[in-house]
Amino acid sequence: MRRFVCSIAAIAVSSLALASNVFGQRISFGVVAGATLTDDFRNAVRTSGNQPGAIIMRNGMIVHDTSTTSVSNASDAFILGPKIELMLSKRLSVEAAALYRAIRSTTSTTAVWSPPLEIPDGRIIETLQYSSTGTEFTWEFPVLAKYRFSVPGAKPFIEIGPSFRPAENREQFGMTFGTGVELRRGSLNFTPAVRYIRWMDNPKYLGQVHNQFQFLVGVDRPSSTSMVSALGHKVSLGVVAGWSPSDGLRPESQPYGPLYDPFYRIDYPVGSTQYDSVNRTGPIAGVQVAFELPKNFALEVGGMYVPLNAQDFITLPAGTLVRDGNLFTVLTWQFPILAKRKFEVGGAKPFVELGPSFRASGNLNGALPSRVGATAGLGIETFLRGMRVSPTVRYTRWAPDRKQSGRFTNLNRLELLVGLSF
Repeated sequence: MRRFVCSIAAIAVSSLALASNVFGQRISFGVVAGATLTDDFRNAVRTSGNQPGAIIMRNGMIVHDTSTTSVSNASDAFILGPKIELMLSKRLSVEAAALYRAIRSTTSTTAVWSPPLEIPDGRIIETLQYSSTGTEFTWEFPVLAKYRFSVPGAKPFIEIGPSFRPAENREQFGMTFGTGVELRRGSLNFTPAVRYIRWMDNPKYLGQVHNQFQFLVGVDRPSSTSMVSALGHKVSLGVVAGWSPSDGLRPESQPYGPLYDPFYRIDYPVGSTQYDSVNRTGPIAGVQVAFELPKNFALEVGGMYVPLNAQDFITLPAGTLVRDGNLFTVLTWQFPILAKRKFEVGGAKPFVELGPSFRASGNLNGALPSRVGATAGLGIETFLRGMRVSPTVRYTRWAPDRKQSGRFTNLNRLELLVGLSF
């Protein structure tokens, strides 16, 4: 996961460096909206437990333990997100987009014990049933090469490229193929298209649908990178990457027992304790747009992928570690809107920044992050080969989480970032 994010950041930086030498080429910014035409999960059932005919002994008795898990689709159909397109020639371009859609599944499990299970507190368990709906993914990132054909009144096109859905240890990779037509209406381009995505097999998803279709409509207004402006103010586009030394989730502990874990078939005695170890930090990557204002002021809007990594384990009262290695991630997207004040110091421009931050979250794993916070930062802006380089230290104080129990996010977050823009 980290290697992938770093690779994406490196590609983005290389692309921006190339763009600084090809300002005559056209870049357009726009939005994409549409819907999926197929489900993400089909109805599927999986039975696990003892093999037929196997004899398993527990306390001198023959045991037949089985569990049945069924999955059904619970995803949203609507798709929405921003896009950016770089024209390499009149016919060839590269388009990247961040498409938001809640991809969910409903899982129901029934565990059966024969003979019935007696746990340490004297209770007898014959069956255990539970059901939950979880969000598997919230964002999809296609990077597509597009080729246009010349037809009077329209420009049909084909497109091809990789797509990626981020989720810690459960990422999905796929190849996207599409066809559509580009229509010019006034100063806007409309690009209705049908896309086919072939997702690679991931055995962690029961009932995963590998072949999917989408109908999308893109809307953009072409502009030149040498004259990007909004309301008379210069606009700079860039990428931001970095790292947070702060924990993503707060360390928590709670009594945990007596309990029989049917998955690991372990009896936990009274007094055992569950901890969340959260000393795993994660990478940060995203994009940012800055609007230059008079008197060395600027307004910066960003969109950053910020994974909150954590780890679960259980210890017994004597300190013996029972289970380790359950790594998981709460996926968040952070959207800071910051007012910046720059100062002239030689060839550099130190700056301060302040403003609200908003965030969306998915793959919650029992957490429910707050949606708003306040961000302050210090940095310095320099120029390197036509690129604007901005190392920054940011602090964000998030509002309390939207729940009363379970896992909680760290309300105080420090971030070390480097922005590259042109």
